[in-house]
Amino acid sequence: MSKRRAATHFVIAGLRRERAYLAGEIDQAERRLVEMRAKLRNLDATLVVFAPDDDPAGIRTIMAIERGKYFGYREQTRFILATLRQSPTPLTIRQLTELAMETKGLDVADVTLRVQLTEHVRLTLKRLERRGYLYKIGHSPAGWWMLPLLAQR
Repeated sequence: MSKRRAATHFVIAGLRRERAYLAGEIDQAERRLVEMRAKLRNLDATLVVFAPDDDPAGIRTIMAIERGKYFGYREQTRFILATLRQSPTPLTIRQLTELAMETKGLDVADVTLRVQLTEHVRLTLKRLERRGYLYKIGHSPAGWWMLPLLAQR
């Protein structure tokens, strides 16, 4: 067997294995969905028994929140607001992420962790912006973030 053919064999084996794992995850997710839909039907039937005039389909959904493992409840929000309050200049998402990592004693050189926490910081900043607690300067993805001038005292 030539080297090229042997390499192709390993690539194909790796792709097949990856596909098998992904197919298994999909099967698991589909089974979980079937269980969840059955549970939802049972809850709807129970609701109708106790409140016949109520329409279960009209109940607004609540998205499950994935809690971070590095920050406690609202800790990241408090950290960002306190940091921006103390900063004399606006800060970027990257600066806020690195400050948070240093404060929590996390390795700033860990690229995977930094990317993950940057996304969490970005989402927190967007949520705070929607609520009017801070605003973004510039239209680039990074941008500079600061508190409204009255809140910086």
